Amino acid sequence: MENRANKLIINTTNKNDVIKIIGNPHSKSISNENQWIYIERILSKGEYHKLGQNILKANNILVLNFNKYGVLEKKSFYNKEDIK
Repeated sequence: MENRANKLIINTTNKNDVIKIIGNPHSKSISNENQWIYIERILSKGEYHKLGQNILKANNILVLNFNKYGVLEKKSFYNKEDIK
């Protein structure tokens, strides 16, 4: 998701461009229709000594804010370490 987020250009990219590059948002802000949220989680099977439990490899969140004209104003990318 980070590579696709790098293709988004502030003050140039609009909502239609974002949908073409990343797809529809997983969620939109309750209070702000112009804030889109994308979530990416990657799980893998653990080692034998961990009894096959799932291990979280990546937990990325991308938050996009658009102005009233639908043009990207701000983008914030958070990875697993940032969330902690």
